[in-house]
Amino acid sequence: MIEESRHPIGPPEIQEHNKAVTIREGVWNIGEMKTLTLGTMHLEEVLAFVRNPLTADNNPIHQDPSAAENFCRANGIAYPDNAVVLPGALSVARCTSVALGVLGNVAVRELRSVKFLRPVFTGEEVTMKLTLDRARKGFAFFSLVCDVPDVMRSPAMTAEFVVFLPPR
Repeated sequence: MIEESRHPIGPPEIQEHNKAVTIREGVWNIGEMKTLTLGTMHLEEVLAFVRNPLTADNNPIHQDPSAAENFCRANGIAYPDNAVVLPGALSVARCTSVALGVLGNVAVRELRSVKFLRPVFTGEEVTMKLTLDRARKGFAFFSLVCDVPDVMRSPAMTAEFVVFLPPR
């Protein structure tokens, strides 16, 4: 049985030897992974995102299927018909939203070490693996791996997601 740490700096959610944290009335063990579905983004959603003045993205591969196709052909990437490449900012926003939906009452400290390893296209269903890597001094460190499960390629995006743990 793991007892709560009496460390004067960390909140009570950090348990002895950093083996587990309590988040949203559930316990996450170090190394525990949850697989979450991010869903499928459609062309209309991507266009609304890239054309919004606050999130504007003028890169044509995010707006025009023919530009996306030309980009893919030039880089030896398989291209699904009539699709555009999802913008990185939209991917990060979707991942953060889904992670917070699972984690509940936490505040994001930072999303760091974000790497976009390959394009994701509209119409592809994306999943995210959220793993608790470690916890210390009021923070929980999760790794994110986003991928398209039916496609045998490298992950689409990896990142580290750091959250403040809520006080009890």
